[in-house]
Amino acid sequence: VAQVRRLAPDAACWLLTETWGPDVLQLAADLRVGGVCLDVRLASEAALGQLRAAGLPVIIWTADQPARIHELLHAGVAGIITNLPRVGVSVRAEWEAERGG
Repeated sequence: VAQVRRLAPDAACWLLTETWGPDVLQLAADLRVGGVCLDVRLASEAALGQLRAAGLPVIIWTADQPARIHELLHAGVAGIITNLPRVGVSVRAEWEAERGG
């Protein structure tokens, strides 16, 4: 991401991470990324809250369990990467119906 920033300062960049902690938030701020792609195993309520407070949208990878996908949508993530697109689309449709939209 840092190299892309040097070569194309206006490029849309997101930080993909397999770790979580204050250092990730600091790196995201230092790199001026548009958001964070977070491993599903790290997508705790606390982590999502910290990212939300920092103004960083989140894409979760790789969520394949319907209940987990629903939970993440309810938590307000910007997107979900899944190996099971049919399941993801179905869960999203159910979630949107619940919300009246």
